[in-house]
Amino acid sequence: MNGLDWKTDDPFLQVVIERAGVTITRERIAEEITSALIAQGVSPDAQVEILNRELLVTVPSDVPTTIAVRDLTYDQGTKHFTAMVVAPAEGPNSTRLAVAGAVYDVEDVPTLAHPLAHGELIAARDLTFVHMRTDKVRRDVILDADQIIGMTPRNSLRTGQTLALADLQHPISVTRGALVTVVLHEGAMTLSIEGRANEPGSVGDIIRVTNTRSNQVIPARVEGPNLVSVGIGVSPVPGGVALAN
Repeated sequence: MNGLDWKTDDPFLQVVIERAGVTITRERIAEEITSALIAQGVSPDAQVEILNRELLVTVPSDVPTTIAVRDLTYDQGTKHFTAMVVAPAEGPNSTRLAVAGAVYDVEDVPTLAHPLAHGELIAARDLTFVHMRTDKVRRDVILDADQIIGMTPRNSLRTGQTLALADLQHPISVTRGALVTVVLHEGAMTLSIEGRANEPGSVGDIIRVTNTRSNQVIPARVEGPNLVSVGIGVSPVPGGVALAN
């Protein structure tokens, strides 16, 4: 029995033979398959996912723990692959395991390195990049960090959160109730008056401003800190724009 000079006359006697072995882990097998896929032209940045639920190979402790990936086929259209894992790589008593999986493109996505509160200015140091499967990234997620830096959160944001344009706004340049300089550009002529902002706004926003002399409400575009302008491109007020009383 199994090379042992031993037998028993008891037909109900059960014998368990144990042999020292070494387990080759799922991670090790995945590394070998990934290397084989890269050799076939798959991007080194891609994410390889093995579909086998059980992926462990145990080899005797007195043989090499080498792995060979054979009969690898990869469909670039479906991004699926199949392969045969052989361990040890050489030898008549090697274990063979059929493996199947998929390859996914990944992107470096900017996320928050720590929580941010409403109104805080976002700097480069506030961001960190994570690898994410492309098919798991929402279409509205911002991939260009330059679109995030210099913006502020509309609401509090958590660590690790991906960001969409709807989550951000330009820094508030004019607060509600602030006194602002209202500038009118018309041809070569420039006029300015004092106004009071009826609502907050960031650069580029159109807000309502009250002329402090005439009390007339006019729409104005925020140009900078406590600076707004009226003129071409700003929604008109019935009766025209009145800068003076």
